[in-house]
Amino acid sequence: MQASFCENPMKAYYDHISTPPEHRTPCIGLSANFDGKQALMAKAYFEALAKAGGSPLIIPPFEGKEQIESLLDRLDAIIFTGGGDFDPAILGEEPHEALGSFDTTRDEFELLVLRLALDKQLPILGICRGIQLINLGMGGTLYQDIYSQHRHKCIDHSQTAARSESSHSVEIFPETLIHSLFNRDKLAVNSFHHQAIRDLADGLKVSALSSDGIIEGIESVHEKPIMGLQWHPECLVTNKEDSMLPVFEWLVKEALLYRDCRTLCRETPTLDSHCDTALYFTNEQTIEEELYSPDFDFYSGISARSTKVSSLPLIPANKLDLRKMQNGGLDCAIMAAYIKQGKRDKQGLKQAGHTCLNMLKGIKAQVANYPDLAGLARKVSEIKKLKSEGKKAILLAIENAYALGANLKLLDTFDKAGVCYITLCHNGHNDVCDSASDEKHPEHHGLSPFGKELVSAMAAKGILADVSHASEKTFYDVLEICPAPVIASHSSAKALCMHSRNLSDEQILSLSKNNGYIGLCLYEGFLVKNRPAGIKDVLAHINHLRSVGGVEIIGIGSDFDGGGGIPGCQNAGEYFNLLRALKAEGYTDEEISLIVGGNFLRTLQLAQLYAENHKKAL
Repeated sequence: MQASFCENPMKAYYDHISTPPEHRTPCIGLSANFDGKQALMAKAYFEALAKAGGSPLIIPPFEGKEQIESLLDRLDAIIFTGGGDFDPAILGEEPHEALGSFDTTRDEFELLVLRLALDKQLPILGICRGIQLINLGMGGTLYQDIYSQHRHKCIDHSQTAARSESSHSVEIFPETLIHSLFNRDKLAVNSFHHQAIRDLADGLKVSALSSDGIIEGIESVHEKPIMGLQWHPECLVTNKEDSMLPVFEWLVKEALLYRDCRTLCRETPTLDSHCDTALYFTNEQTIEEELYSPDFDFYSGISARSTKVSSLPLIPANKLDLRKMQNGGLDCAIMAAYIKQGKRDKQGLKQAGHTCLNMLKGIKAQVANYPDLAGLARKVSEIKKLKSEGKKAILLAIENAYALGANLKLLDTFDKAGVCYITLCHNGHNDVCDSASDEKHPEHHGLSPFGKELVSAMAAKGILADVSHASEKTFYDVLEICPAPVIASHSSAKALCMHSRNLSDEQILSLSKNNGYIGLCLYEGFLVKNRPAGIKDVLAHINHLRSVGGVEIIGIGSDFDGGGGIPGCQNAGEYFNLLRALKAEGYTDEEISLIVGGNFLRTLQLAQLYAENHKKAL
């Protein structure tokens, strides 16, 4: 019998649908209208999307959060379409006399879909009712009826002319997304609404206004792919002079970028080399801002199981947990046991070591709560194995060798606990070395004799020496003494932001020659001075590190839950936006793979290889 062309045709089919080829058009969801009996969709929506190169998928309202999330995982973007009014109960208001028809089922469904889509960083386009939904879902408010509630007399926003005709113009603000698409200060648009945005939600900015002051366009202030338009661009796509096709072409382009980045996340281990999340679930020490929450849940974050609702506002929202890691495409997080610098007497040093061990135990306990979702790792092979099993990898670290005091025997204890690196100091000198926080008054003039002994012993055990927070003299002492690669787990470039915690170009180059690693810190004060930081500033530091030390030295050390996080990448759920920004900046997939994980894994592997060879040589 002649062999068939495909030994297993069903396997080939499922491989085909689960791994889209590069030429496949992006799948873009369209929320359907709903009349209580059937889902409805005006053909102009899917015709415009198809004309722009997208594959439309109509989404009716349905129940089941898990099913909704599963659907969103298959999408590359989503459009929230027009329709009826919003249920005033959802707005927290009594019905207005001018209120039209509404459907609570659709309202509740789309608000849930929106929030989940925002969590997943999906590109979003909101049309007419859709712009109102975006604003409402992000915390803004709406007018139930602009004609009676708006402070100015309104022009006619409910035209009787055909949908393909324009009825009024809107002012397009400069330096906005919609302006970049049309390069015009005014656009002629159609209009079919009597509800509109009242108070704009945080995270959004106005991009277009009608002459009566009604908000006609919105977008993200953090350069996320979010656009809302109060008019119906799908009905104006075929207009020769004022075609709105660029709106849908923008969405298709963003959908392709999103898909490419998600594919990259699936294929390469992604990593954050420093976070302080353990402060939320270990009550071991008093710090400047109280973070401890006894109800912390490692999957959902703060107080997922708590009934003490009144106490929640006192606790800042955590920035890293398993759910955020899933949404942000982050495979691996290195959790540091941060030890605040204290007294260096016998009692103080003993307490520091005790606190550190308890924090490491606390991290392990949180991971153990979710064995199907996460696991502890120390070796690169363990990280990759966990990723292949669909689990998140958690590595252990110590921030501040104050935890060891001057007791080298404690290194054996921390080694057995699974620590992969130790930050040699924090904001203050300790028995190991001088800190960058007080370089004008050094105690040891770099590494102390004990510090030199410690760094050598760490290398012999495959534990990386971390020079973030270290003085410049300490930095060079470590590079001179350490026979293995050295890291700066969460630092930035001093040339772009003058701060004692940042690294000079000479230090960056020295780490590069050492086969070392720099985890770019997302702490605002280490990125810029005297203004808010953003994703563009992160890119500027990455570009600078590459120009000085090469792409092989760069990583991400967010410092989440220790002060790190900037608009656009405030938490692990937004880690994905870094990949998107790097891709848009022109970095290749290979370079991005190195930056978001590969470089740290290489450095860790080299350090552990040195330790293995050292042990064999004894």
